[in-house]
Amino acid sequence: MKFVVLTDTHFVARGRRIYGLDPAERLAAAIACINRDHPDLAFVIVTGDLAHWGEDAAYDHLADVLARLNAPTILMMGNHDRRDAFGRYFPGVAHDVDGFVQSMQVFDAATIIALDTLNEAAPNHEAPDYSHVTVSGGQIVIHQCSFMYAGPRFSLHDQAALNGVLG
Repeated sequence: MKFVVLTDTHFVARGRRIYGLDPAERLAAAIACINRDHPDLAFVIVTGDLAHWGEDAAYDHLADVLARLNAPTILMMGNHDRRDAFGRYFPGVAHDVDGFVQSMQVFDAATIIALDTLNEAAPNHEAPDYSHVTVSGGQIVIHQCSFMYAGPRFSLHDQAALNGVLG
């Protein structure tokens, strides 16, 4: 299975720049390369921070740029993101009954579990306490988790609890 992971797009409203850079220009260049050189991708995972300030105009702009991508996308929240604004521009993205943007997608070669650990109550876009990537026995797990997080608690090793969180 072939896939690409893009991260920290930090989108802003059209015409704005962040740290002297245009996130749309940079993502468009990556998408052009992906579409040209990797037409056989199973999917592209785009992890947060999707938008820098979590504003509607940024998600609107991001949706327009991502629409150019030929491969299916899996989007994940980052600590700068805001679920309500995100949901207005990505209504088809899976979320659970509590509004968390998370899903499980089963492919022939792997199962992709996208977990939402965003704590919108954290001041100043505080990042999770740790992030971790595990590659073992054909499985790749990418997750961020905060020990101060007040959302659902589960272990990636407790299948029943994980299934309960994913619905």
